[in-house]
Amino acid sequence: MGDVEALLGLNVCNPEEEEKCREEIGSDEFLQWACEKCEKKKNRDIHPWTHHLLRLRRLVMAGYPFGKNDLSYQEWLDLGLVSEMIEARKML
Repeated sequence: MGDVEALLGLNVCNPEEEEKCREEIGSDEFLQWACEKCEKKKNRDIHPWTHHLLRLRRLVMAGYPFGKNDLSYQEWLDLGLVSEMIEARKML
């Protein structure tokens, strides 16, 4: 769940930051090198499953009426894990 940790820590490079780097660095060759050395993850590198789980969590938080069989067993387990990670992060 490193993707979730990256998102929670705001350690994700958003498109605006990427464009700022592109303007500062100028060369695509140097930009690629800088991106490889950067500790931030690219939003596009976050696994689709992580994005799916975070969307599900938003729906749950907004009160969407999921029934017990609306999600798979694995989705419920992973959704619980993501929620625990987010709650633990809030306590820091």
